[in-house]
Amino acid sequence: MADTTTPSRRDFLMKAVAAAMAAPLGSQTPNTCVAQCVAPPGTGTNCGLGLVPVGEIRSKNGVLRAVLGLKAERRSVPYWNAGADSFDCRVLRLRAYEAWEGFSLDPNNLKTKAGVAWPGPTFRAEVGDLVQILFLNRIDERELPKTETRNNCDITKNTSGAQIYPKEVQTSGTPPIVQKTDAYPNCFHGSNTTNMHFHGFHVTPDGFGDNVLVQVVPRPRAIVERNAVAMFETLAQHPDWGHYKQNPALGKTFKSFRKRATTKNLAKDLVDHNSRMEGEGRFPQFWDGYFPYNFRIPKADDPGIVMGQAPGTHWYHAHKHGSTALHLLNGLAGVFVITGAYDREIQTALPNIQEQVLLLQQFAESPNLLMGSGGPPTLQVNGQLQPVINMQPGEIQLWRIVHGTVQANAIQNFVFSGPAGTPKFRQIAQDGVQFAFENYQANQNNSSFTLAPGNRVDLLVQAPQLLPGQSSSDSVLIFGPAGSKPPTPSGSNTLLRIHVASASPPRPVPTQFPANWNTKAGYIQLPKFLDDLPGPPPIRRNVFFQMAGGPGGPPTFYIDNKQFSETDVDKTMMLGTVEEWTVWNMTPIVHPFHIHVNPFQVTAIQAPASGNFSPKALPAPWVWWDTFALPPGANDASGKFVPGSITFRTRFSDFAGMFVLHCHILAHEDRGMMQLLQVVSNKTNVRHH
Repeated sequence: MADTTTPSRRDFLMKAVAAAMAAPLGSQTPNTCVAQCVAPPGTGTNCGLGLVPVGEIRSKNGVLRAVLGLKAERRSVPYWNAGADSFDCRVLRLRAYEAWEGFSLDPNNLKTKAGVAWPGPTFRAEVGDLVQILFLNRIDERELPKTETRNNCDITKNTSGAQIYPKEVQTSGTPPIVQKTDAYPNCFHGSNTTNMHFHGFHVTPDGFGDNVLVQVVPRPRAIVERNAVAMFETLAQHPDWGHYKQNPALGKTFKSFRKRATTKNLAKDLVDHNSRMEGEGRFPQFWDGYFPYNFRIPKADDPGIVMGQAPGTHWYHAHKHGSTALHLLNGLAGVFVITGAYDREIQTALPNIQEQVLLLQQFAESPNLLMGSGGPPTLQVNGQLQPVINMQPGEIQLWRIVHGTVQANAIQNFVFSGPAGTPKFRQIAQDGVQFAFENYQANQNNSSFTLAPGNRVDLLVQAPQLLPGQSSSDSVLIFGPAGSKPPTPSGSNTLLRIHVASASPPRPVPTQFPANWNTKAGYIQLPKFLDDLPGPPPIRRNVFFQMAGGPGGPPTFYIDNKQFSETDVDKTMMLGTVEEWTVWNMTPIVHPFHIHVNPFQVTAIQAPASGNFSPKALPAPWVWWDTFALPPGANDASGKFVPGSITFRTRFSDFAGMFVLHCHILAHEDRGMMQLLQVVSNKTNVRHH
């Protein structure tokens, strides 16, 4: 590959790298959007500069405490202008995270940036820690007016004022019938109401845990700083909502927190809905401006715990049905690293290893206006466009990569490329779960890796050595459609750049992959709870991902012949059981399958588009996933359509409650491609006398 970077521009970039890395966290707040993205630091461009670490909030003494706020904000967003073949920038009005370490809103504790495209903070906690995140929805709806009335879809109009969503189409027939392309509740709606999903977490899906059925309505003055400590102390002692129903004193205490922290901002029908749920002993769904996420990350050796939480690279993002795609396009996501023995073994094997936390995102104002000016949203890293990562010759770094986009062509293929030497990599984890030794060995010689939205990979990346006479070299990480090697790097498909140069004085860095990892005994120890699931299990299920109609037609996204309904439980599983599912893709496009709470092991794949018209068994040990791109269906030689499929095993262990499975092309989820699941206990208090 020829290096198309001119010397003058390359020199400028390297000087900008040092300046950007030395700049304080809030120094790049812009007032206006510049015409060219490559500009001196401080102008808010965030393009082609050194990778700036995202603000991080860590647990202390076994507790992670933070405030995560949501507000409306004008942000400078970089993108690649395909027409001009250059960096460019535009200002968008977005929903944005602001985060503080601890429960004080002191500006000194602020860990996020304002005014530029930027993700939420990186959270970092240890397996066994208590997580306490006070979530505030402080959107001022005068700045981001809702376009929907109660129980209606958002309405989107183009610049000429014509309605482009929901579309109305006229069917053939006599008489013709006018139908909308989407209908409530499976449409884009409720854009200022939100919540959080802890993607990859094995924690309770109910109460104050990973509860995506909660909806936090906006209230600009939602500040509960004075009450937060006392409220979380109460929750730490009594984390189960049932305590409040069974103990009048606790119930009164917690209701007093709610009363002091909020006003009667909820619409009457939402208040009535909460009252009915509480009367039935269920958790209230609607919260006025705030919600206290409070859960412990379980250890496998905790009493009563079977599975435990896998330490690794996980993430969090907004997950309110109807607005999930919009909120991720606005940037409402962040990385959540859970540490444990896995990390300690990496540090022991590779002392002084540097870590890069890389969140891939796209930014836009609306799912219905994705093209905007200059083309579709550009794939960015931590809000930056084509950032530069500095490495010493031969240095090995740990890269944690999270594919946090809404779609990005469903699945991407990533390849390192360089003129003087290509960086090498070895994958050691998938979706936040470490590889077994056999899978680490099988992935040693890979030249590319693929990611679908929701996927994560941990990579050991080694920089190339410098050639004789070289003082530095530059490589790139490029991406393209899955199934084919990306083309020669161009501006539009470069994800990031690697600048290799000797440091003065040299930093102590690892330069050799661990030799003892070539034997199973010397490799990272795999916890017992990550052993392969036994089988074949007695319970087997089939799940069908489907689309109906064509472009511009009526609602098109289904699972098992049905669109999502928040009142219907689609599947019920017994706590502690192992099941085998086959998920069928009845469409000709990729759908990333994602299920909450429990990871799964794919044991077989049928990929007609790749010529595999029957299931192909995968060798054990199997990789653990929580998101897997369903292979598309295709026609066989006779013209018959053959669906794609995956078969997996999973254990519904440790946590009863309600959660969801869905397509992680989030515009499909918002429009109906989701199911509500419940896990119920097989225990009873009933006595037969």
